[in-house]
Amino acid sequence: MDSEPEIIRSALVAFGDVGGPALEYADIKPHMGCPLSELYDRFIGDGDAERAERFVESYRAAYEHNPGPELLFPHAAQVVADFAKRYPLAVATTKPTDAARRIVESVGLAPYFKIVRGADDLPPKPDPAILIYLCEALGFDPAQVVMVGDTGTDIGAAKAAGIKAVGVTYGGWGRKRLEALEPDALIDGLDELADLLESF
Repeated sequence: MDSEPEIIRSALVAFGDVGGPALEYADIKPHMGCPLSELYDRFIGDGDAERAERFVESYRAAYEHNPGPELLFPHAAQVVADFAKRYPLAVATTKPTDAARRIVESVGLAPYFKIVRGADDLPPKPDPAILIYLCEALGFDPAQVVMVGDTGTDIGAAKAAGIKAVGVTYGGWGRKRLEALEPDALIDGLDELADLLESF
C-alpha cells in the first residue's frame, strides 16, 4: 500500500511535538523504511532516551488510522489473493505487530497472510531477524523464500538472511537507489511478480 504520505506526515508531527528541527516532506522521504529510532538520531541525535521515546509515541499516535483498500498499489489485492493460493505469505515490517495487523486487516488483505510480524522484540530491518523468524515459523529454508520490498532496509534484510530480494521500483526508494543495492531482481509492478518467480 502507498503508506508514504501517512508515514511522513506522522514523522513531521512527531518532530514538531518534541521540538525537533523544522523539517519538510522532502527531508524525510529519503529515509523511508528506516526504524523510528534511526530517524530520530538522524535529525536530532541528542542521546536523550526519554525524548526519543516521546518521539516514537507521538509518531505512533499520529499514525493511528485505518487505511482502506484505495491505498493499495495497482494489482496488489489480486496478486496477493492469487499468490495465497500457491504460497504461504507473510508480512515483515518495522511497525509494531499489532499496528501492522490492524493495517493489513483494514485494507482487506488479512485473510491471505499466514503471519504478520513486526519488530516488537526483534531488531528491525535491515537486521535479518524478522525474516529468519518467519522462515522458521513457516518451515522454510531461507533459500526457498523471496522478499518483496521497496526500500534498502528490505533488500538488506533479505540479503543478510540468505533470501532472494526483489525490489519494487515505485515504492519508497525508487529504481536508481535500489539498483545500487544489487537485489536479485527489480520490478515496476506487482503484476510482473508471477513471471519473475518462474525464473528463480
